[in-house]
Amino acid sequence: MEGHFIYTDGSHGTDLVKTEELFLLSSLVSDLGNKIATDFKDDGIEIVVEIDQYGALLAHSTACHLGEFTGREVLSVPVTVTTNNAYGLRSGHCQYVHKKKVLVVVDIVHSGNTVRKVVHMLRRFGAEVVGIGAICNRGDVKLSDIGDVPKFFALAELRLKTWPAEVCRTRGPCARGQPKNDALSHRKPVFPTGK
Repeated sequence: MEGHFIYTDGSHGTDLVKTEELFLLSSLVSDLGNKIATDFKDDGIEIVVEIDQYGALLAHSTACHLGEFTGREVLSVPVTVTTNNAYGLRSGHCQYVHKKKVLVVVDIVHSGNTVRKVVHMLRRFGAEVVGIGAICNRGDVKLSDIGDVPKFFALAELRLKTWPAEVCRTRGPCARGQPKNDALSHRKPVFPTGK
């Protein structure tokens, strides 16, 4: 989708990769999870960690398929985020990642900032982060951008131009007067109005 969008990391761009509709189809989510699990089936993954609401569906599917491949239970653990964008685990979930081989899954990797923060948080809890599995790497993100994990697998690789907010004002869509699409930026929820 083309327009002027503000991504979750605050950067601006003219292209938006939308995955929300993919997650409406359970069979497709299962297929995506299977593809990611297939790439990590020989890596000894014990825990799959998700970053956002769509990652939760993908993590669950990936964990189920990893369990089928390995013949053992693979847990799916959610990441929590505070209002100031700090990442953590629910207090009872810290024990699940400590000294475990962890796979982080996410739908889209933009700049790698969020993934890097989650990897750092998991390492502080004693996890061995084995890899990152994603539907789409849309920012030409490299291993060094996401915490130097051993492996990064994305089902799709796209190289889409982004600008930091301050650069966008002078050289990007902001400088050209292109209006921002607030309805789709940041995946903001839409609530009914009126009665």
